[in-house]
Amino acid sequence: MYGGGQYRHSRGSRARWEPRTERCRATGHTGVHVIAHDVGGAVALRARLLHGASYASLCLIDVVALSPWGSLFFNLVKQQAHVFEQLPPHVHRGAVQAYISDASHRGLTAELTR
Repeated sequence: MYGGGQYRHSRGSRARWEPRTERCRATGHTGVHVIAHDVGGAVALRARLLHGASYASLCLIDVVALSPWGSLFFNLVKQQAHVFEQLPPHVHRGAVQAYISDASHRGLTAELTR
């Protein structure tokens, strides 16, 4: 999935979500609670929004969903931490929503960003 710090939306992504989605469907699991972290958060979110995976709940923790999967963005934050620490709450909230919504091809609904 990784190559030169870049994530490729390709078979690698599908290889992560498809077996889990199909396994849940095949076994009849309907009340699955998912806790997803890092790249797994993006995979779980894409599986839900783009491919119809069904979860009883989805908890996203520290999701890596920003192309090129965080490396450039996180380097900027690290180098300019003093700037990011001064962001007003509404700007920070907007940045977080944009960061997470990058995992979705269609974007996030208002309900998902509450």
